[in-house]
Amino acid sequence: MASKRAYPSGAEKRKKKKSEEDKLSQSKGSLLKYFGRGGPVQPDVSASVGIPELSSPPTDREAPGQSAPPADSQAPGPSSTPANSSSPIDRQAPGQSAPPADSQASGPSSPPSDRQTPGASYPPADSRAPRPAFGQPIDPPERNLALRGSTNTLHQQHNGNFLKEVELLAKFDPVMKKHIDRVESGQFSHSSYLGNEIQNELIASISGKILDTVVAEIKRSKYYSVILDCTPDLSHQERMSVIIRIVRMDDDEAPEIKEHFLGFLVASQTTGLGLSSLILNGLEELNIPFDDCRGKSYDNGANMKGRNKGVQARLLEKNLRALFVPCGAHTLNLVVADAAKGSTDAVIYFGNIQKLYNLFSVAPQKWAILKDRVTLTLKSWSETRWESRINSIEAVRYQAPNIREALLEVRDKATDALTKVEAQALAEEVGSYRFHICTVVWYDILHQVNHISKLLQSATMQLDVAVDLLMKAKTSLTRFRDTGFSAAQASAKDICDEMNVEAVLKEKRLRSTRKHFAYEDPDEPIRDAMKRLEIMFFNVVVDTTTESLKERFESLVEMRSRFGVLRYFKELDGEALSNQCDELCSTLSTEDEKDIDGKELALEISNLPSLPSSDMTALQLLSHIHKKQLK
Repeated sequence: MASKRAYPSGAEKRKKKKSEEDKLSQSKGSLLKYFGRGGPVQPDVSASVGIPELSSPPTDREAPGQSAPPADSQAPGPSSTPANSSSPIDRQAPGQSAPPADSQASGPSSPPSDRQTPGASYPPADSRAPRPAFGQPIDPPERNLALRGSTNTLHQQHNGNFLKEVELLAKFDPVMKKHIDRVESGQFSHSSYLGNEIQNELIASISGKILDTVVAEIKRSKYYSVILDCTPDLSHQERMSVIIRIVRMDDDEAPEIKEHFLGFLVASQTTGLGLSSLILNGLEELNIPFDDCRGKSYDNGANMKGRNKGVQARLLEKNLRALFVPCGAHTLNLVVADAAKGSTDAVIYFGNIQKLYNLFSVAPQKWAILKDRVTLTLKSWSETRWESRINSIEAVRYQAPNIREALLEVRDKATDALTKVEAQALAEEVGSYRFHICTVVWYDILHQVNHISKLLQSATMQLDVAVDLLMKAKTSLTRFRDTGFSAAQASAKDICDEMNVEAVLKEKRLRSTRKHFAYEDPDEPIRDAMKRLEIMFFNVVVDTTTESLKERFESLVEMRSRFGVLRYFKELDGEALSNQCDELCSTLSTEDEKDIDGKELALEISNLPSLPSSDMTALQLLSHIHKKQLK
């Protein structure tokens, strides 16, 4: 009699392995559908069985030989794909095919919703209560959370958001729970689909699908503008961010300005030639034609806006209709920087502001003294964003007496002579009339500049609105020059009275200017300290700001004049309207083709019905035309 085999044969091993792979493919399908759709899959079965949609997790799962229902029956999530496309991360095992939407999955480990698995109970559909809010799985991509943690082990504290969501999903999903039990028991001899590689693949798949959707929307809009900026990262590589700005025009929705971030490009060369080649190659890889680009915007660096070899000049050679508009926020930042460099008193003032922050922030004990007396703490100013220095001035503007008391306390408690001297000098400076006049003047200027800077950074900002804001800022500065200094004196005097110090401007020793030629007359010195501060500080700062606004935004004003006919056509007569339409046609034309016909545009504008308002922005006018179907 033959003895019974103690070990399984090769055929039995292969059969067992194939069975495990089939069961794992079911779990993998559920896992990928969950994270690929941004939440549990909820097939629409209300039409076939007559029950309302539920928020509880579905009970039907994929079985061997079957795959997920079509994408139009999936519940959309933050990373969901369009309804008429299939997700690239909904995988199928070899030989699987998608069943119809109304078909039910079957198999030993994936019962349909109208059956019960042994050992599990399913209440009727109408008695299921919605899952509580704290039981809803969060979506890491939507909240910009990292998926991976410091460990890849289940049920560990720092295993990352991905595995934590898998653990949470297992509490409601019997298939996922069975998969996790097998992983923890060590029954798998192959990948568990919970490691780093599958996480990276999920991220790449979702990112690729989102990018495909964005590119498709850009192509539907046809014309676009490109926004570029370069910055080094933590690995000391120069990276260029690419943003595409479009106007989305759908038949059933109002026109909308949208900005899409396409990603970072590693810039090995920061010359105009290197950066222009980089962006052209990037657009070509995405199959976005550069001939449809009608605008470009970046900072005021020589390699970017250079007229001969800059990026804007090289891209203009490729496309004459890609008009350059400098970054408004960066240009406004340079305006304030120009004003600060023009006055010695301004440079000294910001140096004292930074000294205040350095004195208190060097030790926790000193910072505690400051916090006991103020509600707005001191801020360190930025070297690259001048308009943000309002944060460092605001605390001094409204809490100068408290800061001075904190300085005196630091002086009394300090043990080293250097700290005592520095605290005493800063206390005298903060208590001076000159310091508070400079504080009020700079706060008023930076407050207005910072407000305009925030508006210019809006994704929906329009060219005509931006120019109007800048013109209003220039007008406001002109009025400020007439009354600002006297108002600053009054505010500074109130601060000095609150600190019980004399509001007197200390005289400084007058320096005589050497004559370089015998025929020169000596300059008449300004002996009045207040008059000298007004001329050498206030007038210089305000005049430099006003003039810099005019010079640095000249290209923006010129661009509005080219397209001004689209907004101010009601103010033009027939001949002027025709001339400006022809000029706009010439701007948007090349030797081979043109975007518009000047004569047809003038005729359409002349026949345009009355508008609801005479002061409409370009986007409001476009929305009105779309609403009235005047296209």
